[in-house]
Amino acid sequence: MRKRLEDILDAITELEPERSQDRESYDADKKTRVFVLHYIQIIGEAVRRIDPAWLGSHPTVPWRRIVGTRNILVHDYGGVDYAILWQILQEDIPVLKTEIQKILAAESGSEPQQPNE
Repeated sequence: MRKRLEDILDAITELEPERSQDRESYDADKKTRVFVLHYIQIIGEAVRRIDPAWLGSHPTVPWRRIVGTRNILVHDYGGVDYAILWQILQEDIPVLKTEIQKILAAESGSEPQQPNE
């Protein structure tokens, strides 16, 4: 489980520089959009591989929504909506980072790292 949570944080670390782009730059750069898509899929896959019972004991994170998003992206149900990925990148990723850091800190008995924003 810890390895999966660290995988999520690693993916978030890769995504963080992309958060500084403005929306026009993001929309104009296909490589960036595909990069964001890839790392959001990695996050979803890491969550999918965590024991559901453990996920249920940490309800502060919308685990099912994360896996659901991953499923839509991987199986391309109706195409990818890059506007939604932009919203996830800007709004959900920072919150997810904080929650994962809190969980890891609680599991190890230490204080969570402060978010870098």
